[in-house]
Amino acid sequence: MSAAGPKRLHVIADRCTGCRLCEAVCAVRHLGVTNPEKARLQVQVSEDDNTFTPVVCRQCKKPRCIEACPGQALSRDENTRIMHLEESACDGCGKCIEACPFRALRPDPGTGLPLACDLCGGDPCCAEFCDAGAIVFAAARPGKSR
Repeated sequence: MSAAGPKRLHVIADRCTGCRLCEAVCAVRHLGVTNPEKARLQVQVSEDDNTFTPVVCRQCKKPRCIEACPGQALSRDENTRIMHLEESACDGCGKCIEACPFRALRPDPGTGLPLACDLCGGDPCCAEFCDAGAIVFAAARPGKSR
C-alpha cells in the first residue's frame, strides 16, 4: 500500500464513450464468457442526454454491502480493499445489493448471487482495457493532489 492509500477504481465519466469493452473483458476474465450481464461492473446509459457512466465498486471505507450480508459471505482485505465473495456462504438474498448506495452490485442473472468486484486481484482489467481513460486504477484521484 502506498502512502496515498490503497489503489482504487476512479471513474471519469465524461471520458466514457460507451464502448462497453470494460464489461466484456470483466466477464471474460472472471467467467470466460462474453456476456456483459455477467460483468462485475456495468455501464449505465442516460437516455436523457445519451451519456455513459461506468459503475464500479468504490471500495468504501465502511462498506454497507458487507454490513448488510447476513451470511457474512462478503469480506475484504483491509489493506488493499479487495472484495471477496464466499459463494458457499451466500444465499442470494440480495441484501448487499440493496445496501450499496452506488448500485455497484447486481445479481448474476444465472445464479442470483451478487456480482462483486474483486479488482481482479489487484490488476483490474476494466482499467487496463479502457482506452478512453474513463476507468483509472490509482491511489489518489486522477488529476488531484493529496
